[in-house]
Amino acid sequence: MEARVAIDARVEYGRAGGVQQGVVAIASALAAIDRPDPEALTFVTLDGLDDWLRPHLPPGATVRTVESSGARRVARHMRASRPGRLALSAAVELRNWSARPRSSSGIFESTNSDVALFATQRAELSTIPFVYVPHDLQHRHLPELFRASERHRREVEYRAYCEAAAMIVVFTEWAADDVAGAYGIDPERIVVIPPWAPRADRPVVVSKVSVDHPYALFPAQAWPHKNHASLLEAVSLLRHDGLDVPLVCPGATGDAAAAVRRHAVALGIGDLVALPGYVDDLSMEALWRGARCLVFPSLFEGWGYPVLEAMDAGVPVACSAGRYLDAVAGDAALRFDPIDPCAIADALRTLWLNDAAAEVHVARGRAHVATFSWRAMGERYGVVLDRAMASGRRKAAV
Repeated sequence: MEARVAIDARVEYGRAGGVQQGVVAIASALAAIDRPDPEALTFVTLDGLDDWLRPHLPPGATVRTVESSGARRVARHMRASRPGRLALSAAVELRNWSARPRSSSGIFESTNSDVALFATQRAELSTIPFVYVPHDLQHRHLPELFRASERHRREVEYRAYCEAAAMIVVFTEWAADDVAGAYGIDPERIVVIPPWAPRADRPVVVSKVSVDHPYALFPAQAWPHKNHASLLEAVSLLRHDGLDVPLVCPGATGDAAAAVRRHAVALGIGDLVALPGYVDDLSMEALWRGARCLVFPSLFEGWGYPVLEAMDAGVPVACSAGRYLDAVAGDAALRFDPIDPCAIADALRTLWLNDAAAEVHVARGRAHVATFSWRAMGERYGVVLDRAMASGRRKAAV
């Protein structure tokens, strides 16, 4: 890779789900390849909010911190109370309806980079060539899960960034077809790079979460498309059949977590469901080691990092049968219809009670996860970034 690259990593820890994991994966992948200039990478982060990324940075990489905007600081304060959250929601609604693509802030140009890489779904119309990673177009497939204003914002911004980008990176062939069809993008500008973000390879020394009995694990923010409701109904069905399957759901926080808790109590399974909130890497490692299985009933994903992480940890996986998980699950997972609680219950019952079936899925998972590597990911990003740089040079020469 020859291009000097500025990577947008302005993400608040614990608030972005798989987007944060994606930034870590890119950093780790670029660290795994040989680069003529080790200092050619600059990560643009939020001042005081980048501790989560620094351990993963490639040797020699530069960090350019920018102050968290006044609006972001106010938002963090407002999220601490229910009235504040309601006021914040109204402000976001107004902002979404007035959405337009962000103009260049000058931050990425000031790094003297050849290319900018926007990997968080948000971007800006930089005057240097940029690579855009839209993750997914969930708002088009599950519009009922979004406010009209949020659908409007995503359409305006995603379309503009895809049209302006020198190159676009998506995680699956299905997503490539989706983006090309939605926005009329030349498929030659879209490259599929499956991300790889293995769990932390470290011993469990200290953990903030301790569970002393077998459990099914579902790490996910409590966003509607993660489909906690159907999973809880499946656990309730199993209890009615005489089988208790404890469920640990890290990641769920705030009002959404409270709603999950209320639903569990209403179904009579409150004692089976643990919601430890967002956990650190050490705690997550402990949870992987103690899990009987991963159950992943998501209604839509751009990728689905926990599926691959479970396989890496030797944990059998049961997940949704939607095409959006085909690439990450391969032939290693037990698949089910995510809108059918009975189907979810059947899959859980199989992995919970049938050790032989679970071992088959563990073995398949290990074989599947072995087909991914940081180096392969990094090399593909290197090609894409060099192509973006070359496209900028061609335009400058015209």
